[in-house]
Amino acid sequence: TGRTVSTWDIHGAPGWRASLAGALSTPVVSDGDVAYAGLDDKSLVALDTASGSVRWRIAVEANLESLAVGSDRLFVSAANGHLYSYEKARGAKLKWDYGRVRAIPAIGQPVTQDRSVYFTLLDNVLYAFNRNGGSERWHRALANRPVMGPFVLDDSVIVALASGVLIEVRKDGVVRKPAAPPNLASSPSLQFA
Repeated sequence: TGRTVSTWDIHGAPGWRASLAGALSTPVVSDGDVAYAGLDDKSLVALDTASGSVRWRIAVEANLESLAVGSDRLFVSAANGHLYSYEKARGAKLKWDYGRVRAIPAIGQPVTQDRSVYFTLLDNVLYAFNRNGGSERWHRALANRPVMGPFVLDDSVIVALASGVLIEVRKDGVVRKPAAPPNLASSPSLQFA
C-alpha cells in the first residue's frame, strides 16, 4: 500500500512491514529468501523475505513496469520502452539493455525458460532473448494485440490475444497451429487468461 510492503503468515497473522523509498511500480517477485520490486522513484530494490530489511537498492534509467526472476538474473521492462537484465547479486549490475535502437513498451510480465527470456511488446510481437547475453533468438509477429505477457506451458510459450485466440510458440520459435475453438463468437474480446 503506497510505500509500505506488509506480509502475513499463512494463518493471517501480521508479519513484517517495510517502508520503501517509493511506491511499487512492478509486482513483488520472490526468489528464495529475497523479494524484488521496482519502485516509482526509478529504483530496483531487494528485500529480505524474513525481515523486510532492504538488502540493496539501485537507481535505474526509467520506472520499471514488469519484473521476472530467472536463475541469477532479473528481467524487467521499463516505461522508456527498454528491456533490461540485471544480476540478482548485491549491486544488481546491468547485464544487457534492449531498446536503444527501437524502444517499444512491453505488456505484462516477462517469463523465463531454459536459456531464454520472453517479452510481449505492444508492437504485437513476441520476442525471445538469450537470458545471459541479451541477443535476440527470434521474434514472431502476432495476429493482433496481446492482452498480457507470455506464459510458459511445457516446452512452449503462450500469448493471449485480444481476439480470444491463444498463440503457442515452441522454444525454437515455431508457431504451433492453434486449434479452432468450437462455437466461438464472431468477434470475441478476451478479458482474462
